[in-house]
Amino acid sequence: MPEQNLQGKKVLIVGAGPAGLRAAEAVARQGGTPVLVGDRNAPPVQQAVSNGVNVIVLDPFQQEITSFKRDEDVFIMKVKNKVARIDDVRCDGCGECERVCPVHPVRYSSNTENHSYLRTAISRGNRKNNYTILKEDPPCQQACPVKLDIRGYVGLIAEGKYDESLALIRQRLPFPAVCGRICPHFCERKCNRRDLDEAINIRGLKRFVADRQRKGSDGERRRIETIYQNKVAIIGGGPAGLTCAHDLRILGYPVTVFESLPVCGGMLAVGIPDFRLPKEILQAEIKYIEDLGVDLKTNVTFGIDVTSKQLFEQGFEAIFIATGAHDGVSLGIKGEMADGVIQGTKLLRDINLREEVVVAGKKAIVIGGGNVAIDAARSLKRLGANEVVMIYRRTCAEMPAYKEEVEAALKEGITIEYLTMPTEIISEGNRVKELRCVRATLAKKDKSGRRSPVPIEGSEFGVPCDLLVVAAGQKPELAKVEGTGMKATSSGTIFADRGTGATNIEGIFAGGDAVSGPATAIEAIAAGKTAALSIHQFLIHKKRAQ
Repeated sequence: MPEQNLQGKKVLIVGAGPAGLRAAEAVARQGGTPVLVGDRNAPPVQQAVSNGVNVIVLDPFQQEITSFKRDEDVFIMKVKNKVARIDDVRCDGCGECERVCPVHPVRYSSNTENHSYLRTAISRGNRKNNYTILKEDPPCQQACPVKLDIRGYVGLIAEGKYDESLALIRQRLPFPAVCGRICPHFCERKCNRRDLDEAINIRGLKRFVADRQRKGSDGERRRIETIYQNKVAIIGGGPAGLTCAHDLRILGYPVTVFESLPVCGGMLAVGIPDFRLPKEILQAEIKYIEDLGVDLKTNVTFGIDVTSKQLFEQGFEAIFIATGAHDGVSLGIKGEMADGVIQGTKLLRDINLREEVVVAGKKAIVIGGGNVAIDAARSLKRLGANEVVMIYRRTCAEMPAYKEEVEAALKEGITIEYLTMPTEIISEGNRVKELRCVRATLAKKDKSGRRSPVPIEGSEFGVPCDLLVVAAGQKPELAKVEGTGMKATSSGTIFADRGTGATNIEGIFAGGDAVSGPATAIEAIAAGKTAALSIHQFLIHKKRAQ
């Protein structure tokens, strides 16, 4: 087609054959957005998309053009979405369409003059008469941060198709065995089965298929061809960074991960004890990502060993910052600098990295009510602490730790003092000796929806201790990104668009706990997936503009 300025214009192309695809590529080169009418699953269309052609595909089996008219110098086209057709990709064979469909097959009789009795509403023989039930994603899938096809992989397990189930999980989740153990299972809270009796053990089923393959064979490793030459740097080898690296590698990009710790995995590796997440499980899934062709570099600290400027000079065209939230939050009370006072994140890191931690025979106090606090308390008990007491300023109902972990801690002999606020740390010879506390009551809910603790006058008391672990919260290590020019929020996180991960610096993206603050692994994984797609789109548009 002749060269012309199509910047910002949509061009309708009817037909997704060779001629239509060549026309789409020409439109894209000239700054326009091609709109193809054709089968989105056809290999030529898929090839065009993989080549970076930004097309809008109108699949005649999922959309239909209802009207087309010219209005002055533009054409207006109306499209009806979700045409009642069977979606071969999304259909999981649940049979709901058969049960509720108003069209029923005619039973054969001698009076039947034709073969219409063979026709059903879900017949695939004649696409013009092909109907199905239009269903939204089930509540469990909607609740999942990465939008796993839960109904699909659970159904495959029910049919004994375990490898197929795992393959379906891996399309959206590179850590099935990890999440099968530590995911907070948001999906189960929305499971429709709860209306009947109780939720399906969705997390347990995910763990089952992942462990089954691990105990059998490693499965077939995909050979990923490098399609694009645009190098991408990932800063931080936690769940967000590794997921972003995984997805970009699948797309065909050369990816390098820079991790400051001696191991990859982030808080999965150094923040979760072995009894909840065995290291060999995590390392196997990291190895799976590495085998795709992702280059992992450990003991490299961003801002010290390498900077964003240096990475760009080395030919990296995009950077994803996923440094997590590893810094502990101080209590802000007197005596916090005494010997024997340690941050919960540091304690767990030392334990996981096999550093010497001497707690045998000691009385330990853990301040906090989150998962880090619970993990620290249970770890101290396993290391031989004589007594472990947790101090939490609200009630059990407000405790952010997972319910099952709290129950496990209580069964292991850990004492939890609720509605208790620390006021001062008493030391002797600069060694912690006692934690001074005050009882509290809960005020009315504030704007955040939480009830703030209020000290009860005259209720002060002391708790003797040899070790005090502060696990009152976490925050990102913003010092690592100083000098990049990236903005920070008032809450001490990296400023980035939540929808794309883009920061105020072109080519630099950020996500995970460094942006959101402390969250779950599955939410960090979702952030990594968002960043990977955004980086892909950024690099494609950058190439097109050159």
